[in-house]
Amino acid sequence: MLGLLLKDIYNLKKTGRTLSLFLVLYGAFAVLSGEFSILSGLCAMIAVLLPISAFSLDQSSQWNVYAVTLPIRRRLLVTSRYVFTLLCLGVMTALQILVGGFVLVQSYGISEMSDHLLTCLFIDSVLLFLLSLGCAALFRFGPEKGRIVMMAIAMLPAAALLLFTKLMPEAMLLTLSDAAFRALPFLSAFKNGQPIYLWSAALFCLAASLLCFGLSCLYSCRYMEKQEF
Repeated sequence: MLGLLLKDIYNLKKTGRTLSLFLVLYGAFAVLSGEFSILSGLCAMIAVLLPISAFSLDQSSQWNVYAVTLPIRRRLLVTSRYVFTLLCLGVMTALQILVGGFVLVQSYGISEMSDHLLTCLFIDSVLLFLLSLGCAALFRFGPEKGRIVMMAIAMLPAAALLLFTKLMPEAMLLTLSDAAFRALPFLSAFKNGQPIYLWSAALFCLAASLLCFGLSCLYSCRYMEKQEF
């Protein structure tokens, strides 16, 4: 496992240097300007980009064809890539928490850290869900087609929601919103920003995303075991 992880890290050394430069520049900008939203977006992009780059490098070097001749189980090949994906997401999240927390503490005080951590949890849940579907697509269709599937997974729901809100009359949206709050009283807690419900929702979303990530790994393992090279 460690050797496979090091293989991905060494292969992405040049890409990592370039991205590290961007992170340093945007991190300095965030600290000096007190605005870290751009850095958060960059961290999220890198967390998704690095696993895709690892898949592309493996395809260009025909790594999978060579790897199946080694005394390594295919399940381990798949699992190591999922662990590498989690490692990338974890590093980017830690950077986002540290830099964003420093900016918030300097600008607004320690009281804002709770909201910052809560936001990071929700962002990680979304990214982890996207990566769980994306990694399965990358193993199933390859880097080129899998990248398109990932983009479709990320963009189509957002586009459908935006189209729905644009086409639906505002009065009907308000009616649906009021009906939802009446049918599900706990939604009022989210609307009012009660911390215990917000943290519970964030942890639930993270747990659900981790479950999807594990199921995605199982699917990819089964697919790779049946794949012929």
